[in-house]
Formats: sequence, C-alpha cells, structure tokens
Amino acid sequence: MKLTVRKKLAHHFPKMKHNLQDLLERVSFHSQQVAASSEELTASSDLTRQTAENVSQSIQGIAASNRLIKE
Repeated sequence: MKLTVRKKLAHHFPKMKHNLQDLLERVSFHSQQVAASSEELTASSDLTRQTAENVSQSIQGIAASNRLIKE
C-alpha cells in the first residue's frame, strides 16, 4: 500500500512542480504590474500636489490684488 502512495506522489510531483512554477511566474508578473501602477500613482500625486500649489499661489495673488485695489 505504501508503494502505491509513493507511486501516486511520484506521478503527480511533476504537475505540482509545474503548478508552483506557474504560480511564481504569475506572482512575479502581477508584482511588476503593481510596482508600475505605484510609480504612475506617485507621478500623478506629485502632479496633483504641484497643481494645488499653483492654484493656491494664484488665489493668494488674487487676494493680494484685491487688497491693493481696496486701499
């Protein structure tokens, strides 16, 4: 009986190995996709921050102009 179990394991081992290799390849691929998306998100966040700073400076400039006009 033990020999039968060993034969079954030996028979299925190459399939297990293939499945594990496939899983590792998929994890690697998706990890690269996550890293690329993270870089894009960082770049987008930086652009949003810069835009918000520009809007803030513009509003401050308008407010300063309004104060000068009222004086």
